[in-house]
Amino acid sequence: MDDLSGNLVQLQRSNFSNSPAGGITIGNHSLFVQDTTFDTLAAINHDNADGATLSVSSCSFNNVASAINLAQARLSLTYSNITNSGGGYAVVVIYSDGASVSDNTSQVVTIDTCQFLYNNASQGALYMLGYDNNPQQTLNIYNSNFSQNYGLLYNMLGGAVTVYAVEVVNIERCWFQANRARTGLGAVYVYGFETHVTSLTVLDIIFLGNNGAQEALAPTELAALADTGECGGLYASYCQCVAISGCVLKITLALGCAFMVLVQMGHLAWQVAQTSSM
Repeated sequence: MDDLSGNLVQLQRSNFSNSPAGGITIGNHSLFVQDTTFDTLAAINHDNADGATLSVSSCSFNNVASAINLAQARLSLTYSNITNSGGGYAVVVIYSDGASVSDNTSQVVTIDTCQFLYNNASQGALYMLGYDNNPQQTLNIYNSNFSQNYGLLYNMLGGAVTVYAVEVVNIERCWFQANRARTGLGAVYVYGFETHVTSLTVLDIIFLGNNGAQEALAPTELAALADTGECGGLYASYCQCVAISGCVLKITLALGCAFMVLVQMGHLAWQVAQTSSM
C-alpha cells in the first residue's frame, strides 16, 4: 500500500447545514477541519486508510445524525462541542478491523477538551471498536464533559463511552453527569474481550448521577460477573490491567453499583476519592 498520510485536505471557518448528502466524505487523505459548524446532517465520514489521519479542532456539531465516522483509529478531536445529536449507531464511531492494524501505522484516538451533551444513539455518544487478535489502538479522553447522553440499544453498553478490544484506554480529568443507557450501563463501558487485550487507566474523574436501567439488574452474583449487572458509573470487563484513582462518584440511584470491574489474569489498582448516594 502507498502511504497517503502526506496528502492533506484542509477546511477552515465553514458552515454545513441541512444537506441530504451530508457534510464531508473523504477517503485516503489526511483531513484537517477547524472552526467549522455542522448542523442537521451527517457531518464527517472519513475512510482514513494507509496512514491518513483526521484532525478536528474548535468545531461545533449540532443535531447531526453522526458527527464523525472513521474507518480506522487515527483521530485528534479537540476544543469541540457535539450536542443534541444521534439517531444512528453512535455520535462518534471509530471502527478498526484487521486490515487497519496490519500496515503498522499509528492507531491513536485523542479527545481533549470537548463536550458531548444531550446526544442519543444506539451505542451512546462515543463508540470505538478495536481488533482483539492484534490490538494496536490507543484511546485517550482528556478534560472533557459527557452529560445527558443516552444509549438506546437494548444491550450492556454505556450511554457516554463504549469501547471494545482497544489495547490502551486512558480517561483523565473528565466529567460524566446524568448519562444513561436503556439497559445496563450509565456512563462508561470498557470490554477487553476474553483475550484481555485492554489496559485501562481512569484518573481524576467525576461521575455524577449516571444511571443504568433497573431492568438490567442481575438476579445472581454470577450473572453480574457475566456482564448482565446494572451499573451507573464505570463498567470494565476482561481487562488485563485496570488503574482507578482520584475519582468522585455520586449516584442518583442506589440500585446496582457505581463501579463494576472484572479483571482476569491481570492487575487492578483501585483508589476512589469519594463515593456517595444522592
